Amino acid sequence: RIRKQDPKANIVVTPSDHVVMNVQEFQRVIQSCMAFTADSDAIVTLGMKPNRPETGYGYIQADLSASSLRNKSIYRVDSFREKPDLDTAREYIKKNLGENPGDVREIETGKKIGTHQGLWFYTIGQRKGLGFSGGPWFVVKKNLKRNILFVSHGYDPERVYKNHLDMESMHFITENPWQDSFATHRVTFKIRHTPEYLAGNIQQLPDHSWHLEADEKIHGVAPGQFCVIYDENHHLCYGSGEIS
Repeated sequence: RIRKQDPKANIVVTPSDHVVMNVQEFQRVIQSCMAFTADSDAIVTLGMKPNRPETGYGYIQADLSASSLRNKSIYRVDSFREKPDLDTAREYIKKNLGENPGDVREIETGKKIGTHQGLWFYTIGQRKGLGFSGGPWFVVKKNLKRNILFVSHGYDPERVYKNHLDMESMHFITENPWQDSFATHRVTFKIRHTPEYLAGNIQQLPDHSWHLEADEKIHGVAPGQFCVIYDENHHLCYGSGEIS
């Protein structure tokens, strides 16, 4: 349909649920890509360096040894792997981030039960593929500063539930709907891809960070995750923030 209207059309296709942290840089990259595709039949895809193994996303293998002569930031794609299994995703992460060994400890006792090869290889709630003796074990917490992975025999030990979370900043899709007020506001939110919306109160603090109190305790809150904020009836998405 687009080709019928304009055989030389140059278009951008973007998902509607991505968080753009640096709008100016995103615009610069899009403009650079469009300048590249305007004079060719090429399709340019944007990728980001992974920081953990994910089986729900695709992986791009690019030849980074030689960039395009017309744009030094664009490389040839050799292959694309859609939703790999966990072992394959871990191999991709290992090639990209390497390893950073640290202790694995039982969260109830603090007892060391093994050694991990990097916190980015694990996700909260993970059970399969851990390889620690005395299991089954579940990943329940990560201590980024001390590089410790905490596990438990049960997926839902009480101490890993939280009824609050903090974010250093919020990135709004348009503008702050509360006009920088320090009052408390009713919202719904998500911290992972699930159909359910959680309810709570959000408040901006004097240091411009954000504090969210959930109505019910939530499991699996981890630093580095993004919390997406919606209005009270979850009809409108306000924006998101990175959990600190």
